[in-house]
Amino acid sequence: MVDTRILCGRRVVLTRPLQTSDDLHGLLQKEGAEMIYLPCIRFHSIPLNPERLQKITPGSRLIFTSQVAVGEFFTQVNALNYNLPVDVICFGINDKTTRLLSCHFNGKCCNAKAKDSREFAAGIIENSAKNDAIIHPVSRAADATMEAQLAAAQLSYERLEIYEPVNAVDAKAILLLLQVIPDLLIFYSPSAVAAFSRVVPASCEGLVKSIFCAAIGATTEGALRRDGFAKIITAGQPTTAAILKKIITHFQAQNALHFFEKNNLESDWSLDYE
Repeated sequence: MVDTRILCGRRVVLTRPLQTSDDLHGLLQKEGAEMIYLPCIRFHSIPLNPERLQKITPGSRLIFTSQVAVGEFFTQVNALNYNLPVDVICFGINDKTTRLLSCHFNGKCCNAKAKDSREFAAGIIENSAKNDAIIHPVSRAADATMEAQLAAAQLSYERLEIYEPVNAVDAKAILLLLQVIPDLLIFYSPSAVAAFSRVVPASCEGLVKSIFCAAIGATTEGALRRDGFAKIITAGQPTTAAILKKIITHFQAQNALHFFEKNNLESDWSLDYE
């Protein structure tokens, strides 16, 4: 029996650590994809101590832009047996980050439902007074987009770096991957893009950058473009459902184009990146 699943025979590379990849791995596999697991980064803790935590005062807003930051922050706080001040309010950038927050924190958790960090910052500005202390547990590699927005609004902002990404991929892994060219590379962060690009052998650079990429959002897409990738499809929202839909739509179009080309037929189909 012929396998008619949309992703049948497609080799798809997931560059995110499997434990943070939600259901995407299984969902793509269910659609017939041959999944390849190639985590590009791992996370190294930057130790917290009571002195650093004293910046969190009663009434502070703790803002979280990733599930990794939530896990790292509360793991370290609990290991120190440190009690956060009363009336602290936690804000998560989206549904999944906020759900994880509610598992770790018994106080008030607010879901910003933001599509990106700029929209998240705008929501924080709207819901904060100038004397509110805003504390941002974050990766050392995170850009200063939110910091600039909050500073422009004259809010008290403290960047609390609690982890940093380090390379988990090397040139040998890239060469092994290229033995059979993948159909798609999936990236969830600029850090993963940088880690991947950093170890691509110069002799393979043109080949690698001709591969289609899927980006979780505009920031990751920007990192891919800066590193020379051109064939990029980008999720409309930074969610598993959105990136899955974009990938499925892309391969539907690609399958249709191949059919029309094979049969010398004209087609109105086009690929998303064009």
